[in-house]
Formats: sequence, structure tokens, C-alpha cells
Amino acid sequence: MKYINPVYLLKLLFIRSEFKFEKRNHIVTRLDKITELPLIVFAFAMVPLLLGPLLWDLTPEEIETFRRLDNVIWSVFVIDFAIKLVISPQRLLFIKEHWLEALCCLPNLQPIRVLRIIVVGTKAVRGFTRLGKADFLFVWVGALVIVGATIITSLERGRNPELGSFPDALWWAIVTITTVGYGNQEPITFFGRIVAVFLMVSGVGFFAALAANLAAVFVNKDETSQLDKVEKEVLQLKKQMKNLIKEIQNNSNLSKKK
Repeated sequence: MKYINPVYLLKLLFIRSEFKFEKRNHIVTRLDKITELPLIVFAFAMVPLLLGPLLWDLTPEEIETFRRLDNVIWSVFVIDFAIKLVISPQRLLFIKEHWLEALCCLPNLQPIRVLRIIVVGTKAVRGFTRLGKADFLFVWVGALVIVGATIITSLERGRNPELGSFPDALWWAIVTITTVGYGNQEPITFFGRIVAVFLMVSGVGFFAALAANLAAVFVNKDETSQLDKVEKEVLQLKKQMKNLIKEIQNNSNLSKKK
């Protein structure tokens, strides 16, 4: 049996592997792009899970539900980081470059939960330039709904029974940002109404941007079809030119023979 150097084995497992180096790096980069938006949504979903037990008078059943949801989100972050770490050919370098994400995978202590929101929330802010794209638009709207519902629950709880629970506030935030406005629920506090105005304005901007994206899709399709048509016409002209040149050459040869 061939002897395997333990130092080489440790290096292969934990530091650097040359096996399909470029391909594995490419896969990690692709995974980063694919999981970026879902992780941002999960990070914002942690806001009510973090603040709820501190600000709201929850029943033991609600506290247990919040704890389980928090554990699910933590598991998602751990699985995401573990998969990327295993695939990465430079694991030690990957940990150095993503040390904040590694900290976010530690057990669900309160500072770690706050750090998770900050780290992924920072990515969302950095991606603000992509707000014109439909996928990022939906992520930001989801974030606004979750954060808005959390704030409304904190402001209206104990004063407004219609918006005293997070599920009711979440439903109200969705109805408000989509500008449907059923009118059967509304905030009564001053700051609650300010949040409502912000959600209404954001909803109008969201649908305007979404309409612009849809219009751009149709325009691009139309431009593509026109370009295809022009390309076909150019190819036909080239073919006709070749035939014409051949005919001229043939006529020229015949005239020379005569």
C-alpha cells in the first residue's frame, strides 16, 4: 500500500486542492450569485424574530415558534457556507475572505444574530445599484414589508388591536405596499402613519420600476427581431452580390474567348 503523507492530506483537505481548480472556483462564484438574494431575504426575516421577543409580549407558543424559525434560518446560513467551503479549492483562503460569514454560522447567540443581519444587510445596501432589476426589486419589497410590519407591530401593539400581532401587521404591510388598501386595518399612531406613507410611496415606485422592466423586455425582444431581420437581409444581399460577380466573371470569360 502506498504511503500517504499526512501533511499533504491535511493540505488537500483544509488548505488547497489543485483538482479542477478553475472549475470549482467558478462554481463557488456562481453559488454566491445564486444564493445572494435568498440569504438577504432570510436575513431580513430575522428582524422580527430578533426584536419580537424583546419588544412584544409573546405567549410561550409564539416564543417557541420564533425560536424554531430562527433555528431554520441559522441552518440555512450554515449549510450555504459549508457547501461553498467544501467546493472551494482554497479553503483556508475562503475562510479568510469570508470570515464574517463564518462568524454568522456560529450558534444562535444574540450578538451573532445581530451580526448576521448587519453582514447580509450590508450586501443588500451594496447591491442598491441593482435596484432597477426585477429580482432585486422583489427582494427589497420583501425586506420593506418585513421591516415595516415589525415596526408597526412595535408601535401599534397595546394601542391598536387590529395591528397588535405580527401576522396582522404583515398582512397590512403587503396590502399597503401593493396599494390595494382594503381600509379595514390602519395605524393610529403618528409614527405608524409615517411608516404607512413610506410603504405607499415605495409601492408606487416598485410597480413603476416593474413596469419599466417589463417594457424593457418587450423592447429588447422587438430590437432582437429587427436585428435578426436586418441580418437575414444582409446575408441575402451578400449572396446576390456573389452571384452577380460570378455572372460578370462568366460573361467576361466568354467575351475573351470570342
